Amino acid sequence: MNIQLSKWNTQDEVEFFFNTGIYIEKLFGTVFLYQQPSFPMEVSSVLRIRATELTKSDSWYRLTIDTDVEQLKRMITKDITEYIFPHFRKFETINDVIKVMELRERDGVYENPHYLTVLYCSIGNMGKAQERMARVFNELKLDAKKEFARELANRLVLHV
Repeated sequence: MNIQLSKWNTQDEVEFFFNTGIYIEKLFGTVFLYQQPSFPMEVSSVLRIRATELTKSDSWYRLTIDTDVEQLKRMITKDITEYIFPHFRKFETINDVIKVMELRERDGVYENPHYLTVLYCSIGNMGKAQERMARVFNELKLDAKKEFARELANRLVLHV
């Protein structure tokens, strides 16, 4: 989870909200070719979702000189305990992550198409991983993306 600040913040007014994500170590050395960070970040996660999507509220937290800080604190605590923590509790296993990623993809919410391939491999479902890798590869248009997919397939012992 991280805090995203508004780019319009000033000295007198600060607005922010929370971003969430599920950190998956198995993506490092496969999809992510850079070193695994010592401190996991939301930006290196899957299922990245703004907390406003979880709370069904499009409003940001706002802090000004006139803000009732105790009220803001209660609102943030409520959102974290009633929405964000329960969201995280849905993901106890890699299978839980896969299930939600598949559902979101069916609903038209796409992530990096290789994440699911790596997760299928991580649970030993090589058939599903191979099928997905071949389909994704065939849908790619840019040569650079096809080359990355070939290299990823080799790292995962899959074929394109």
